[in-house]
Amino acid sequence: MGTESERRRDFEAVYRKYRHAIYQTAFMYVRNREDAEDIAQEAFTRYYVHSAHNVVDNPKNWIAVTAKNLAYNHLKHAKYERLLSEGEDIDTLLESEPDFTDSFFENMWKRDRLEYTDRVLRAMKLKNEKWYAAMIYAYGMEMPRQDIADCMGITRDALSGILRRAKNWIRENYEDEFDHITKL
Repeated sequence: MGTESERRRDFEAVYRKYRHAIYQTAFMYVRNREDAEDIAQEAFTRYYVHSAHNVVDNPKNWIAVTAKNLAYNHLKHAKYERLLSEGEDIDTLLESEPDFTDSFFENMWKRDRLEYTDRVLRAMKLKNEKWYAAMIYAYGMEMPRQDIADCMGITRDALSGILRRAKNWIRENYEDEFDHITKL
């Protein structure tokens, strides 16, 4: 219990120290206060989860890179969003309103997916630290492949091979979890 409270205290200290810088980083990309707040919150959430199993030497940099990548992805997907036209209503657009049962099962599925992912990543870290790092950078932090290769000091082709071997290892050793994690 002491370690969890220490972890929470450490996280709160990091949050207090860097929250404005991370918000500013996100805002610099998205130029929208609410979106920047959401991105900063998501970056800190990912840091909290990641720091549970890993030592982060430079939390500010880790969170800032994550925020930058989240902002980049937000901008990439925002171009597909649109406002309703006058006279158009949301029910017509969505065809039906989601019901509470769907929302409940969606949340349960997300929780299961996180538990499976955590179990697989812990095992992968024990199996091969390089695979683990590549997967975290590529899928956890959503870094561009070339940035990951540069960070790891390898070529982009070598990174592709590492990611492919890591995915194959997951498929072979955690078939049910892999299917559950990758299910859309």
